[in-house]
Amino acid sequence: MSGPTEWVFLEETDSTNRVAKELARQGAKHGTSVLARRQSAGRGRMDRRFFSPEGGLYLSVILRPDIPPEDLPLMTPMAATAVWRAVEKLTGICLGIKWVNDLYLEGKKVCGILCECAGDAVIVGVGLNLKEPEGGFPPELKAGSLNIPWPAHTMASIVVEELLAGCDYLTYGAIPYEYIENN
Repeated sequence: MSGPTEWVFLEETDSTNRVAKELARQGAKHGTSVLARRQSAGRGRMDRRFFSPEGGLYLSVILRPDIPPEDLPLMTPMAATAVWRAVEKLTGICLGIKWVNDLYLEGKKVCGILCECAGDAVIVGVGLNLKEPEGGFPPELKAGSLNIPWPAHTMASIVVEELLAGCDYLTYGAIPYEYIENN
């Protein structure tokens, strides 16, 4: 099911998930990815605000997995595992996964994941703190970053590759061992 990816690059948007949902409704292909340098209205689960300054990875991927509707809840653990694998592959850093959609480093949140349906597609939104923003994170967020030298598009391409591969193993209804071991 994996294959070539189409990319939409944005300097700034309110939400990459919103853009990806619109594209999905217009028929965008499986794997189409939206990447922004900044988001002005990023959000997480339960409509919580997601702080999205320049220096992070703000990515939404349109996935059209070949799974029954009752298996759609597996998308979030699959996405968390895909990001975990991408970070480990590029940096060697082993993150912790907090059920169900957050990744942590040294007790601080470095990534949030939001999965939303749009017709027959699932939009996987990933907000990953690659670098500490100028002035730091607001203290109430208890956020951290990977502090890596690579640009967001380098990490994004690996995350998308892992998400596409994850859709293939979801056809077997399995939860990846990395998700269970690092949760």
